[in-house]
Amino acid sequence: MLSNKDKKYLRRVSQHQKAIFQIGKDGVGRNQCYGLDDALQAHELIKISILKTCPCTVKEVSEILVEELECDVVHVIGRVITLYRKSNENRYQL
Repeated sequence: MLSNKDKKYLRRVSQHQKAIFQIGKDGVGRNQCYGLDDALQAHELIKISILKTCPCTVKEVSEILVEELECDVVHVIGRVITLYRKSNENRYQL
């Protein structure tokens, strides 16, 4: 669980990042979860863009990803979700 101070720091860091994944008309699938898991392991902090064709709401997608990937939602702005999960390398000093 991230504290408000940690979330604030991660929001500031992620401000200049671009979304590296898109979730579209197929919703959240098993293969996307594998890809997101690898991305979180490599980067710790990632952004995901939810397309308008996605059958789920942004809130539903974020809840599914938190449950499947065991990560934390840092921030949701519009249709972009920022996720964080501490990796072995520990890039961000929280």
